[in-house]
Amino acid sequence: MTEVADDLVGSTQRHTPRYALVYRSVDHASLRRICKDACKTSLPKPYSKYAPTGGFGDDLKALATALVDLQEKRYLADYDPLFRTSAADAALDVAKARTALARLKRANPTRRSVFLSLLVFPPRQA
Repeated sequence: MTEVADDLVGSTQRHTPRYALVYRSVDHASLRRICKDACKTSLPKPYSKYAPTGGFGDDLKALATALVDLQEKRYLADYDPLFRTSAADAALDVAKARTALARLKRANPTRRSVFLSLLVFPPRQA
């Protein structure tokens, strides 16, 4: 969420209501949808005209894959009373999240900006 707000509002504006608005605008269902779509060999039609040439690239695909997996585990942890994980598995997931964030930061700036924009402003179907 920080990356979205930093990209759209600016990191120097983190103390402003506008920054908070953008930060809180990320919908987890939209996040999951764009992540699943970003991993496909070709983007679905609603995204295709906005997608960067060559797609989102390996860094954003790796981020998207990790986010879908981690979001699923978070859902299980929050809502499945029978879900258990070990400390070792939790540590692996933390490492996966850190790696995913590093991949987001090193992604091509144009691709990253388009990905983040589509996350907050999903295209409407005509």
